[in-house]
Amino acid sequence: MSKKRTNSQILITEIINQNFEDFPNINKEDDFFEFFSAILYLKQYDLSDEDIEKGIVGSSLDGGCDSIFLFINEEIINLDDDLLVESIIKEHNKKKISIPLDMKLIIIQSKNSFSFNENVLNKWKTMSKNLLDISVNNRYSKRYSNLLISKTQNFKKLYKKLVSKSPNLTIEFAYISKGDDIHPNVESQGEELIAEIKQLYPSSKTTISVTYTGALELMNIYDEPLKVPFNLLFANDPITILSEKEYIGLVSLKDYFTFISHPKSKKLIKHIFESNVRDYQGNVAVNKDIQDTLSTNDNEFWWVNNGITILATEIDQATSRSLVLKDPAIVNGLQTSREIFNYFNNLDDPIKIKDDRKVMVKIMVPRNEVVRDKIILATNNQTSIPKSSLRGTDSIHREIEHYLKSRNLFYDRRKNYYKNEGKKSHEIVTLSFLAQCLFSIILKKPDYARARPSTLLNDDKTYKKVYNDDVELETYYHAAYIGMTIKQILSKENIYPIAIQTDILFYVIFVYVALKNSNYTITTDDLANNINTDIETEEVIFIAKKVHELYKELGGTNKIAKGTSLITKILDTNLKSFSKNSKKEAAKQ
Repeated sequence: MSKKRTNSQILITEIINQNFEDFPNINKEDDFFEFFSAILYLKQYDLSDEDIEKGIVGSSLDGGCDSIFLFINEEIINLDDDLLVESIIKEHNKKKISIPLDMKLIIIQSKNSFSFNENVLNKWKTMSKNLLDISVNNRYSKRYSNLLISKTQNFKKLYKKLVSKSPNLTIEFAYISKGDDIHPNVESQGEELIAEIKQLYPSSKTTISVTYTGALELMNIYDEPLKVPFNLLFANDPITILSEKEYIGLVSLKDYFTFISHPKSKKLIKHIFESNVRDYQGNVAVNKDIQDTLSTNDNEFWWVNNGITILATEIDQATSRSLVLKDPAIVNGLQTSREIFNYFNNLDDPIKIKDDRKVMVKIMVPRNEVVRDKIILATNNQTSIPKSSLRGTDSIHREIEHYLKSRNLFYDRRKNYYKNEGKKSHEIVTLSFLAQCLFSIILKKPDYARARPSTLLNDDKTYKKVYNDDVELETYYHAAYIGMTIKQILSKENIYPIAIQTDILFYVIFVYVALKNSNYTITTDDLANNINTDIETEEVIFIAKKVHELYKELGGTNKIAKGTSLITKILDTNLKSFSKNSKKEAAKQ
């Protein structure tokens, strides 16, 4: 007789079923549980749905790993982007001053069941010996998927190259199900797994853990609000500059620490720094000075610090000294903010400690998006900035956002903006996904789109070929709509494992548009004016089958998808052979 379900199990099942309906691109409940449970488990990191998708490896040959995520200093790193991994290594190794590094690898297995099983832990043990052991090279291409191998290899490469920085490494195995208790045998297997991983990574700065998240824990995470109220308390009445949309004043360091910390987890609320495009620079000279100032406590802090600039969409004055901010974005003062957070976060009881020092804070409500982006640019020109980080503030991207919105697509040039507004995942087009589609279609570089999704927008010359005022806005809509639709078809039909879908997606998008254009060479005008967006599922599946055949002929690995051989093979193939009507037409002739 089956065990009676607890209230938590009944409720989380209902929540999952209701949310499942909002994701038409996923057709299996087990697949959705993998996706949705990862969203919940990683909720504190404020990831986008695209971030979650990039972490999923679950399929056959997944070694008990449904998804894998790496965070460096709490920032998500796409382990499937080889060039990004190389750039991170170069960036950290070229710095003269040692930068404190926190690396966290999270491996998730999500089981849509009402129990926890020993088999999951046993799979992890085997996978860890085969793929996480730094001394073992790739000998398991037939046992594990190419995507899983690629991600674990890149993780090991990062760790080996950065080990001279003495990183704090956390490897966290997260077992998620709808269970409500854990059998002692499962816990024992978890302890054995921890002991085995510690032998692979023996450093004293390495922490290994196994977590079990069941129905009750999932319910508690689900009930946590996505947004926290942002109440900023000033030390004195803030000064109104020109109107009730501009304030400046002094905030105690402790109150500012509270403002930027999640009230429950006490972690830094990262999404309010999203508009500040300069990455936190660690122990560089300017931050060392901030650290020294905080530690010595000799002077009033705001005397020697330029302060913080915050943009908001609304400001309400709760009391004479307290402002409630809607959608705050810290656009200047990231380094100061992080050092304040680090200083108080390292104290045993930061709130009780006596510290009356203050920081200058300026708050503004921009008149419109143009002004907002100008402020972001103006306040972020003091240090070198990755070009790709500022692209979303270009006027062309504002125009794309407004145009796509008029066609019921939402261009997320500010990460998670539309997700936080309640828009559905299949309606949101990210900055990187649109770039991948454009580079694939216009520049004939689906290999480039597949290999370097995180760094596509870095090169000015290439960027200007697809983003400029001469390109019709309909071009961007067609690229976004076709790309999103084909992605949803491949996902929903579930003909290929996730790893293969990831490898062939942008090739399928390129070939589809080329067929509609009757030519492999596609201009921005062609994409705007010559492409019909009435997309047939059967046609997409046929194209995917043909692309997959060529992919398999060449070896069928992600190295093939990231290299030039597959696109060369496609361009050497008669375009008509990708049409599902080609056989009928040949028979008529």
